[in-house]
Amino acid sequence: MRHYGLTVVFITPMTLLLAESALGTVALEQLVQARLVDIALGSLIGFLAGWL
Repeated sequence: MRHYGLTVVFITPMTLLLAESALGTVALEQLVQARLVDIALGSLIGFLAGWL
């Protein structure tokens, strides 16, 4: 439980990459870029919520 948050950061993208690559519907570069944008936005929202 101690390192769960850090573990999820690595497990979730890996799961998404495996699922999407199996389908072959989205290029991996697009998927990784979308994931990075999602992480950045989520981190910003979390930071602002913590700050308020």
